[in-house]
Amino acid sequence: LIGCGGGFAVAAATSGVPADSEPRPLVAVSPAYPQAIPITVKPDPAFPALLPGVPLERERLGGKYGITVSGPRGWVRNITDVQGEWNYAAPAAPLNAYVLRIKLIGNMRATVASALSTRMSQLENAGAIERWNLESQGPDSFVATYVQVDPENDPFSGYTRLTMERFLTLPGSDNAQVEVAVTGRLRDRSGLADLLQRVSDRVVR
Repeated sequence: LIGCGGGFAVAAATSGVPADSEPRPLVAVSPAYPQAIPITVKPDPAFPALLPGVPLERERLGGKYGITVSGPRGWVRNITDVQGEWNYAAPAAPLNAYVLRIKLIGNMRATVASALSTRMSQLENAGAIERWNLESQGPDSFVATYVQVDPENDPFSGYTRLTMERFLTLPGSDNAQVEVAVTGRLRDRSGLADLLQRVSDRVVR
């Protein structure tokens, strides 16, 4: 009843007023399209930079069908939620300092070039990553920076990250078998590059 009455009143008030022959643009009160969310970059944790020359020690990952690697001596090794993947972090290092990741990827049945391209595409198109910048790319590795932005309550979000990743074959296979990656802050660059090189060069089956 209220709606009908309101409509009748408007019709009565506007009766006799000629309709415009041409449409006129309406002024937008509130934009209906999504607005870009500003990216807030947090300062890096105040933890000493990773330096080249981290001592390494041999260990076995993955049992009988796994690999032997040289991991950083004294670092804490954790099994991630992904099968066949391990993370190493320096003791007492805060979140978003630096980390080494080793992953078995033989089940992908992909060439090194394909595995490399897939990984870069995953990072570039991830919803939690902004400001993706591919610094360099080689036949089996790449270096990139990005800002991790989502989800809001993730303690890893809001930081600029530097990642260096390399894909390896092993004797008896032409496909990518192992992914070795190091991620940290810009100040860790030289230490990350050294660690990636030495760890990936020492992986054996």
